[in-house]
Amino acid sequence: MKKWLFPFALITTLAACSASNESKQQANDTYQNSDDALPAFMPLATGGVNLPKQDTTYQLPQIKVKKAQHIDIRPPENPLAIIQNSIAQFDGERALIAYPEDKQQVYSLVQVQRLLKSKV
Repeated sequence: MKKWLFPFALITTLAACSASNESKQQANDTYQNSDDALPAFMPLATGGVNLPKQDTTYQLPQIKVKKAQHIDIRPPENPLAIIQNSIAQFDGERALIAYPEDKQQVYSLVQVQRLLKSKV
C-alpha cells in the first residue's frame, strides 16, 4: 500500500501545479453551447383530434446571427453616468453621483438610490 501512495501523491501534486496562473484568471466559458442548433420538436400525436393552427402573430423571425468568438463578461471598472451631464465615481465602498443643480427637481435622492440598486 505504501509503494503506490507516494507516486500517486507526487503525480496529483504535479498535475495540480502544472496549470499556469494566466489560464486561471481568464473566463473559462467558450460559449460552445450557443453554437448548437435549436432542437426540432415533432408534432404531438393528436389521436384524431383536430388541433387549431398556431397563430403567427408573436412568432419570432428566423434570422442568422454571427456569434462573436470572445465575449468579455466582466463588469465595467468605471461606473456609468446614468444622469445626463453628471459625474459618477465609485471607490469600492461608496458611490458618488454629482449632477447639475438645475436637475435637482428631476432626480430626487430616492430615485438615484433606486437606480443605483437596480444596476447592482
